[in-house]
Amino acid sequence: MAQLEFISVGANRQPHASDWSQEENLLAYGAGRTIALWDPSQNNGVGEILKGHQKIVTAVKFFEAGTIISGSSDATVKIWKKDAKSGRYSCFNTLTNHSKSVTSLAVNKEADLIVSGSADGAIVFTRLSTLELIDKKTVDVRFYALCLAIHRLANGAIAVAAGGTLNQVFIFTGTHETGSFNMDVKLDGHENWVRSLGFKLIDAGDENSDILLASASQDRYIRLWRLHKGSTETIESRTAVETDPVNQLTNKVYYINNKNYSVTFEALIMGHDDWIFSTQWHPTKLELLSSSADTSAMIWHPDEQSGVWVCHTRLGDVSIKGASTATGASGGFWNALWLGKESNFVATIGKTGSWRLWKQDAETGTWSPHFGISGHTKEVNDLSWERDNGHYLLSASLDQTTRLFGTWNTNDKSWHEIARPQIHGYDMIAVKCVNSRRFVSGGDEKTLRVFDEPKGIAYLLENVCGEQNTNKESMPDSAMVPALSLSNKQEQEGVTLNEEGEEEDDDDGFNTAHESTISILSKLKTPPLEDHLQRHTLWPEVDKLYGHGYEIVSVDVSNDRTVTATCCKANTENHAVIRLFDTTNWQQLPEPLKYHNLTITRLRFCPDDKYLLSVSRDRTYAVWERDPENKAAGYKLSYADPKAHSRIIWDCAWLPDSTGFVTAGRDKSIKLWKKTEENKWETKTQVKFDQPVTAIDINPINQKLAVGLDNGALSIHNIQNDTISFVQDLSTTVTPDLRVSRISWKPQSEDQFAVASDDASVRIYSA
Repeated sequence: MAQLEFISVGANRQPHASDWSQEENLLAYGAGRTIALWDPSQNNGVGEILKGHQKIVTAVKFFEAGTIISGSSDATVKIWKKDAKSGRYSCFNTLTNHSKSVTSLAVNKEADLIVSGSADGAIVFTRLSTLELIDKKTVDVRFYALCLAIHRLANGAIAVAAGGTLNQVFIFTGTHETGSFNMDVKLDGHENWVRSLGFKLIDAGDENSDILLASASQDRYIRLWRLHKGSTETIESRTAVETDPVNQLTNKVYYINNKNYSVTFEALIMGHDDWIFSTQWHPTKLELLSSSADTSAMIWHPDEQSGVWVCHTRLGDVSIKGASTATGASGGFWNALWLGKESNFVATIGKTGSWRLWKQDAETGTWSPHFGISGHTKEVNDLSWERDNGHYLLSASLDQTTRLFGTWNTNDKSWHEIARPQIHGYDMIAVKCVNSRRFVSGGDEKTLRVFDEPKGIAYLLENVCGEQNTNKESMPDSAMVPALSLSNKQEQEGVTLNEEGEEEDDDDGFNTAHESTISILSKLKTPPLEDHLQRHTLWPEVDKLYGHGYEIVSVDVSNDRTVTATCCKANTENHAVIRLFDTTNWQQLPEPLKYHNLTITRLRFCPDDKYLLSVSRDRTYAVWERDPENKAAGYKLSYADPKAHSRIIWDCAWLPDSTGFVTAGRDKSIKLWKKTEENKWETKTQVKFDQPVTAIDINPINQKLAVGLDNGALSIHNIQNDTISFVQDLSTTVTPDLRVSRISWKPQSEDQFAVASDDASVRIYSA
């Protein structure tokens, strides 16, 4: 049975789509329309993916150990339970009380309550133990709940705070017995939408203790409110603030729960430079963790002497307004969580979908960064293994990045993102390794780009992955992206060079990282941090390939590594051509190859490079033959079948001996073609599936055929004696949630293959 070895998938950019279970030591986060489960104490990354939602996951909460609650843009709230025998989660029930996207979610075990907010304007109160709908409230036609919080009061009543698309915080109180929740107060003060709420019992050992409510807003401020048991007429603010920048400090007393509790403004916390997305109280200490669009996570606590809330730790980056991720900007932190059995870790999500970790030293109290996990945030379109031994894997995604994955040279050989060679301004469509030190990629543009491995990456692959390289001195030092540029410029000896190797002026002021890149990467013994991936692992661009009139679709490189074949989107014969480039000088070979009428979806050179196979949206394939006497002349049409499939042909793969190939189409079939004595290619066998076949690949060692379908299903087959025999279907618990876009067997391996999918995941299996 095929085993899943590795999953890489980025986190959704949603402030409430992740949560931590201290009992299970497990982090759950929304990843597209799935939920990814990660144990940070293990080095093998994501351990499980929960599939069930039909649209993006917007909220995730642990109700207790073994129970996860999730909300989605598909307007449902799902309850996931852990099976005691298998240890895996599965969907236990689905709540359909909303008509539009779920925007917020709060749970509380003591109160046995789930509260969900939606873009339909409703706030729904549900009892988990019975799945009974208790109440449904609408605050205002202009109000969508973007954040919710629950606290069980000392007298048994339940307080629910709601914030969202108004400047106020609304507090509801009620009980299961009454079957209703009433809005008691509106807390004024914020000047923009409220994005996060959280209750904290000041003295955890005394249920009659005062309660703090933290509310964070897009106005860049955090407000603390004190809930006091009793109906005090006047309670002065317990925090003295010299100046009031928003003129909203007040000692007004609000009452909730039939005047059993009073609510007063406690403190105004200032320090963030941009919208605040999340706040979370420390489980045991009186400390508040906040994250913001200014790319910082800050830890606040009251000063022992004055009681004023101050920031004692700031994690993240100095805000770089307007900067792109290619220049090192993280694009803000969407959420921050306390992690670890002792809550001595902080984890944040950035724009790139990656998790950053910091650990607090028990003796000094200082925080140091640790590597987390990362992944694409949009559809992954293509994969390419390092050509010789598969030492690393390249992926290309619509999130406008090309990423490099490799194994950490430790006992467990875990997979990690080792580099981010390309951070582009266009969606990435195609990628192919030319050799172990060079690759070519194509984005949603007319140009293809060629990249060379820099010296810093060679050191990194050597130290972390154990891949030796003796030619480091001939490599460029590093790469950088100038302002307003799409090209990764190489840097050599402190000078930025253009593609011709000529020195460029550095008037833009961005040429500041080359001195430190090599020294930083050469010292790393662990997988790089997200900061390293963004700032120091770009590969320099050495050439561009021109000629196509529309956006690139596919690229392949011959096995002798002398020819690159490319194609682009097309709706006419003039554009549905194959362009060939000489990899020694990157000059285009004289004549483009013409046959197809619509977009060519895949190009594949056969193992001995005698043939080039192209398949197209026009439902045909074409076999192009190389002139053995004049290889420089390129390829010419040898055979074409105008009725190969009844629908679009999505993919193709050659047999190891170059005597046949397999095609896969939208007509839900794969076909095996073999060469005849008349120099034609005829169908030997056909296999039907229940879904369109979107990706295939053949292992050159044992002729195993891996097949991927439009719904994410994967299966393994054997090719023998002109027949295709079924071997196994992979379990749906380990297959992608959406269309399989690419399958690629690892070179020199009989059982490992990589899969890319529209669910933004990159997966590696062992069959």
